[in-house]
Amino acid sequence: MTKVPGRVLAWGGFASLLLLVLAAGAAAESGALSSSGLAPLAPRDGGDATGRLVGRSVYNGTVVFSCVNADAAGTGSHVLDRDNTGAGQEALRVDITDGFGTLIFTLSFSNTLSTFSGGIGDFFYTEPPRANPITFRLTSLAGNGLPEQLDYEQEGFCDQIAFVGVPALDGRGIVALVGLLGIAALVAVRRLRP
Repeated sequence: MTKVPGRVLAWGGFASLLLLVLAAGAAAESGALSSSGLAPLAPRDGGDATGRLVGRSVYNGTVVFSCVNADAAGTGSHVLDRDNTGAGQEALRVDITDGFGTLIFTLSFSNTLSTFSGGIGDFFYTEPPRANPITFRLTSLAGNGLPEQLDYEQEGFCDQIAFVGVPALDGRGIVALVGLLGIAALVAVRRLRP
């Protein structure tokens, strides 16, 4: 077995970490991660890849997240086709939670069965989120012999708070972390010298 010098191992580890940080930065710049939100979650309860679910409302847009609101207006149509009231309307509920599962907004409403081109609405949180991810859920309520069903779910984030279990690091924090790891690698190399 060939022995690899400690200097090579230390610099190899440092280079790997640096590439990981650069790749994360490139993903954020490319839009793979953006402050407007993460990709919609997979549909539930038998939905297809487009999110269309038979017998329930369908939201054909996206939710744009910020640190103060979740905006589901103007990005796609909202089709209501499930009479869960017995009065030709669909009753729905919007719930928004932060990364700790704290309910930061809720609204129950109903509307006539139809297609609305303006989307669902712009929802300002009743309390600020304390952790990412922020989750938007649109639920069609139980009623008129129909069970409650999750219609749409999407996660996003606020760029001013950390994700659950991850310490917050801004640009200076990342530079400091990389610098400390570099110093630790140099110390390790010096200790490994014969």
